[in-house]
Amino acid sequence: MNKLSPQSRELQSAIRAYSFNPENPNQLIVVFYNQAVELVNSTKATKTDLIKAKNYFSESKLLIAKSKDTDMQLLSACVKKESNLLKPD
Repeated sequence: MNKLSPQSRELQSAIRAYSFNPENPNQLIVVFYNQAVELVNSTKATKTDLIKAKNYFSESKLLIAKSKDTDMQLLSACVKKESNLLKPD
């Protein structure tokens, strides 16, 4: 774990938390969303990074549907808007 980047460590931690308690996907939703936004906003983002960001948005969208937290439901609109920006022309 120490060899991983801080982002990878955070993602792995969130995945472990979700696998331990699948009734609460909120941490994983936030991590996927934040990492996707970070990739999209990077001026050095490659096509591979943008594909990864799109996958993170997709994953967070799927998990939002499982969340019982109303704040996570509100995040759904943001995820939809952001992922639409990554659609090919």
